Amino acid sequence: IQELYSQYVLQLALYESALAIYHCSGVHHELVSTIWQGIIEDAFDGNSIQTLYTKVLLIGKEYYPSEFAFPLGIVIDQLEMFTLTHCSNLSDKIQLWVLGTLIEVGVPLQDLFNEYCKLIENQQPTSPLQKDFWSEQNNQLHLITVLSSIISLSCSQLDHSTTNDNIYLSHKQRSYEMRMFEVCENVINLLQSKTEDKRTSSLIESFEKLKEKIIETKSQ
Repeated sequence: IQELYSQYVLQLALYESALAIYHCSGVHHELVSTIWQGIIEDAFDGNSIQTLYTKVLLIGKEYYPSEFAFPLGIVIDQLEMFTLTHCSNLSDKIQLWVLGTLIEVGVPLQDLFNEYCKLIENQQPTSPLQKDFWSEQNNQLHLITVLSSIISLSCSQLDHSTTNDNIYLSHKQRSYEMRMFEVCENVINLLQSKTEDKRTSSLIESFEKLKEKIIETKSQ
């Protein structure tokens, strides 16, 4: 794989071919992060994220849930970093485009919840650059904003789901509710430790309301 990457992928920018190789070989390769960076940079036309959205959606539909070609944590990290770096003055629509695209790909909300929590907590950063990037307050607040949407959507999904007689699935749902509630409390504490401004105050209020929503969902 290293030889193919050096001789062909880098020189000819055959990034999607590299994903196909990783997918077929079933090998976790350290270069997959670089491959995704190349895909993202090539797909972005400099004016809007539409072409990038289309590319990610197509690749996701083809490879998800392959952990070799579509490693969720890496894909989220690369897409969110790129968006924050290249799309200034994010509107609400642009701010949530990564989340919306991955939901459209078919990624379960609970998996998205877990990955965004890891980024916010800065667990297992792929590089010192990544760790520094997500430690910066505005970038971390962006992740927290996306997480609030994930929790809100999860509560609505659980709220509209029928009562499940399967003991395992029912236990799994309750565990997810408890985990969301715990994360809401942790995020509120994190936000309260930061310099107070309009954005942090608004997020604290949002997560307080999410806690109430989770309690309502649990009581049903």
